[in-house]
Amino acid sequence: MFSNMKKLLALFFLLSLFLACSKKDPVVASIGTSRITLEEYKAAYIEVLKQPNVFDSQDLHEKFLDEMIERRLLANDAKTLGMDKDERFTYRVAANRDKNMREVHYQQVIKPKIIFAESDVEKTYAWMNEERHIRHLFSETQAGADSLHQWLQQGAKWEDLARLAFSDTRLAENGGDLGWVSWEQMEYDLAMTAFTLPLKVYSQPVASSYGWHILQVVDWRKPPLLSETDYLYKRRNAHAVLESKLGDKLALAYIGELMKTKKIQVYPKTLQRVGAALGPLLQRTPSTADQMRVEQLSELEMGRIENSLWDLRNEPLAALDGETVTVAEFIAALNYVPYHGVYKSLKTALDYVLRDRALTQEARKMGFDRDPRVRIKTSLFEENKLQMARRLSLLADVTVDDTDLYKYFEKHVKNSMPNISFAEIREGIRPDALMEKRAHIMQTHMDSLRQGIKIVKNSAPIHAWYESVLKR
Repeated sequence: MFSNMKKLLALFFLLSLFLACSKKDPVVASIGTSRITLEEYKAAYIEVLKQPNVFDSQDLHEKFLDEMIERRLLANDAKTLGMDKDERFTYRVAANRDKNMREVHYQQVIKPKIIFAESDVEKTYAWMNEERHIRHLFSETQAGADSLHQWLQQGAKWEDLARLAFSDTRLAENGGDLGWVSWEQMEYDLAMTAFTLPLKVYSQPVASSYGWHILQVVDWRKPPLLSETDYLYKRRNAHAVLESKLGDKLALAYIGELMKTKKIQVYPKTLQRVGAALGPLLQRTPSTADQMRVEQLSELEMGRIENSLWDLRNEPLAALDGETVTVAEFIAALNYVPYHGVYKSLKTALDYVLRDRALTQEARKMGFDRDPRVRIKTSLFEENKLQMARRLSLLADVTVDDTDLYKYFEKHVKNSMPNISFAEIREGIRPDALMEKRAHIMQTHMDSLRQGIKIVKNSAPIHAWYESVLKR
């Protein structure tokens, strides 16, 4: 229902320009016969900007180009070792390609339907300067929410209904209190309801991607003084915020109608075995930070799930219009299901996976699998995963012995800390000594990969493109 959007929204306008494909796609680096184009660079650079505490600059452009060259060298190295043929890897790449097709589908099918007036932007900007203290009652179904609403009308106490509505102990005991909430933290219909609802009045049931809610505004506040920075930020992003939220609403309605036409078959025995294995592996509590990530599961989490279920990988878990979803495909698709859905239940996770499969089918029918944006983003994903796997294979067995530790002691400690003996600091310097050794091994390997390969950088198109963005 709510998301930590500030970082993403601050970048929204700039990123939309980054995603726009150029008529010409100049080469920004050559690594032997391999090429990195400007569109590849832009698609990869977006992920850098999404990281917290990262600030765009020409110096960062240059450094990231160097990093892309290094990634390409390591990925090519991984391919020579056959790492791209790993079965788990191929499933992950296929799931990423499907996700990229769905994104193009959104851009081509959903986004053109987003319509709003300038007055709507003005309202959005005004509401972005306010907050509401909200509490809610929740049901997964409309029928459940309607029942809660009827009980309220018949005089039932809100607090008593909250104890019935919520399995979460905190929400059950505090009356579903969500605290102070900003407009941009809420889905569109919830935000519009909350910010137009009079104080102390409960709403009609309102739908969200989670289920159904009855809202009540306890209080509201507006900052007494808005700084110039906040003013410019919110004014600039009001349009983007509104467009994003309306897009989410339209996308949810689109998939809802699409799923009404789909024939779904589930295989209960496989589902039961998957659920028994998956439950104990998903112990991390969902957070707003999850919504800032494209991949919802860490490498460690994905590895554990794959290891636990891999013997079942070819078993059919479900079918959509006769197209089978195997356990392996389900595992790979989980990486793009909102983590709160995966954490909640296997049924919720499978619902998301089937919805995504339906959209993927639509995107493929429309030919979006041939869209250059899909090719570029999938290729970058594959390259990044391969270079990470190659790094791990190079460094996994690296250790430091007493000889390594003493060399590190003489180089970094002996002269700067003459009163400390090697024996006293031996274990304390082990992590730093190991890090230095790993860095040396990586550098040596990268130097060997560069030998005999002509590498040419051409960063001029990057800077020219960036300057054109600033002028818009």
